[in-house]
Amino acid sequence: MMYKECIFDVRNRNLMKTQLIPAGYLDLYLEQQPINIERQLEKFRKQSANEANLEISVAKAAVYSSMIDGNPIDFNKYKKFKSTGIKKESLLYRETFTISIAKSAFYSWAMENNSLTLDEYLKYQFPWMKTNTRYFSEILELMAAYEFAISNRLDIVTLLKTHEILSQTLLSKPVYRGKFRKVEAGLYKGKKKTYSPTPASQVESEMNKLFGDIEILINSELSTSGIFYFASMIHLVFGHIHPFADGNGRAARLLEKWFLAEKLGAAAWHIPSERLYFESIMAYYQNINIGIDYEHADYDLCLPFLLMLPMALRLKK
Repeated sequence: MMYKECIFDVRNRNLMKTQLIPAGYLDLYLEQQPINIERQLEKFRKQSANEANLEISVAKAAVYSSMIDGNPIDFNKYKKFKSTGIKKESLLYRETFTISIAKSAFYSWAMENNSLTLDEYLKYQFPWMKTNTRYFSEILELMAAYEFAISNRLDIVTLLKTHEILSQTLLSKPVYRGKFRKVEAGLYKGKKKTYSPTPASQVESEMNKLFGDIEILINSELSTSGIFYFASMIHLVFGHIHPFADGNGRAARLLEKWFLAEKLGAAAWHIPSERLYFESIMAYYQNINIGIDYEHADYDLCLPFLLMLPMALRLKK
């Protein structure tokens, strides 16, 4: 898949080429846009100015992004967990304490026996682990990834670092964290394969092209509508490349918001895009599906997905 689209850079008065991100649908995007993005963004900025605590927005972003991927911990459960912390009466404390004792016993036993790994033992002894502490850990790690992004410039190195942070629990093998996949991948519905992403041998080169485009866009003067257009398009292209062994969805949603923040400033971190996608989850997955594989993605079908992001500006707090 190769796109040679022109983006006009007002500041430098020249034409710049993108390799992967299509710019040719921007006029149609503007024609079909149901809201005035610039006006809605200004209203949103005024509302967000009163929300001094960025941690709340980051927590909501992490919770909703995790929920899109099936995490059953909603924001109310997260707040309850946050308020109880590791108090002795909390369920999480009791579970964590029990696991710590179990680990101590395991390692003492393993000095004389090596037939089981710690992971195998814990899954056998504590089948509830995956459905309790694991989910909270994934949210906290995703929050840490957002916090890292907030204080760092977007580039390919920092993106890999955010994936390393957010995948500590998600990926048991460190070799897959913060690194592009070296294995083939696919998306499945049951046993049926529904999408084939970029072949493993091409992932790194496609990601280099994508971030070459992102660098061009960050350094180009774009309209407010253009910023939202390209943020969504980056989300879409990244999702189709599917560069990681796991965690691609949450990384794509973080990347989209990170680009917005590069162009619009800190207020972008308050935009509830993850909530919008979760509350429209059926449309989200339907609209992001524009082909059966990476090479044959049909970007003529991209507009329903691109038109979703600006609607997050209209969500009530």
